[in-house]
Amino acid sequence: MQGTLPIGFGDLILHDLSATPDYNNLTVRQALAALNSALAGLPTTDSIADLDDLTHDINAAFFMASPSQFAQDHLNAPVPEPSTLTLMVTSIAGIAAARRSQRD
Repeated sequence: MQGTLPIGFGDLILHDLSATPDYNNLTVRQALAALNSALAGLPTTDSIADLDDLTHDINAAFFMASPSQFAQDHLNAPVPEPSTLTLMVTSIAGIAAARRSQRD
């Protein structure tokens, strides 16, 4: 099922996690990679029970296309930094100008 957000689920950012604070400010994609490493037996500072809870919460975040309380409380879309946004707009304008000059 395709969502309506212009951003992918893996790009959402975790925040305000108290049981697993090392995962704050990670994207869902980064957190799942770290969780997979823990599952593979690599050292972790968190308990397996806490990691299991986090994995379950992430997995159920948008069950049946409805945001869970976890999703509402602990997931945010990334906000582009103003300098990045300015750079992107400038780049797009430059590309458009170059295309126009090629046609002339």
